[in-house]
Amino acid sequence: MISKYLFSIFVLIVVNLGTATIAQQFPASIQACIDRGDCTTPVLVSPSSNSSMHQYRYTDKGVERFLYRYSLGDNSGYQGSSDNGFSPSSEEAGFSGVVWLSARESYASNFRAGMTLYTDQVSVDEQTGNVNGNVEFRGDISLSLCSEALLAGEGSLFSSPPETNYDNPSSLFSDGPFSCIAPGCFVGAEFNLVNINYEQVGDRFVTGVISRSANLEGQFLYSQTSGFPGFDDYSPSQAFNAESSLYVGTPVTAPTAPVLLGDVNLSGRVDFSDIPLLVFYLQFGVNVPEADCNEDGVVDFADIPAFIDILANS
Repeated sequence: MISKYLFSIFVLIVVNLGTATIAQQFPASIQACIDRGDCTTPVLVSPSSNSSMHQYRYTDKGVERFLYRYSLGDNSGYQGSSDNGFSPSSEEAGFSGVVWLSARESYASNFRAGMTLYTDQVSVDEQTGNVNGNVEFRGDISLSLCSEALLAGEGSLFSSPPETNYDNPSSLFSDGPFSCIAPGCFVGAEFNLVNINYEQVGDRFVTGVISRSANLEGQFLYSQTSGFPGFDDYSPSQAFNAESSLYVGTPVTAPTAPVLLGDVNLSGRVDFSDIPLLVFYLQFGVNVPEADCNEDGVVDFADIPAFIDILANS
């Protein structure tokens, strides 16, 4: 009797919640593209075994692209200091949530590799001081890598007024979010393609499905810096420096941890919170061991009765 009751609840959640859960998880710009009909709904092709990174495939105006979802680690955050000549101050804030990266499956070798970092799901946890509101990443950051940087999986960008001789040729090109409002101000960025590898095939650079088992704990993803050394000796210094950094999160569970059937959200128990993610895996045929509730080697709708039995006895 209880199994029939749970099955009814499961069906209601699938009908009323499942699709909405899938649709709302993407960055705002990607979801807007889907709603306009310019993008297809991203399909999960490689979930990380430690929940640090998932890989999706979709098309944007007919162009094949991958969409990567990174969880953020505890070492992600902001640090800044300023000295206005009267009341020096320092600020600190931690970042949590997820960050997304959209990149093409392949790029022509004679073009820069354009990508977009989506940060609208990064949240700020103020820890110390009075954070001035400028620590957050704001929306979408457009990036592009030259050929050498794409193959190396990393790029850097620094700019400064010409009189400082700090300008250098850059392997990374970005549209912000940076600002320099006075002589002496500098901005910079660093970017890593964490767990994404491009290889040259003929006249193109091509990548494939990411490794599920890679340990991404603590890997550096992106940072942006800015600073201003101050004015002359006859006025307050007005000096400042700031850095916001993103790191890939700590794995939820080690790859060698025993599988708990039905615990698809890796919370350590089987309960109703597992249902939305199970629905997602069922719809897209994602084979993760926790979702294979009947242990036949395939995640499909035949796993529903087994999941309900597990849930009823949990």
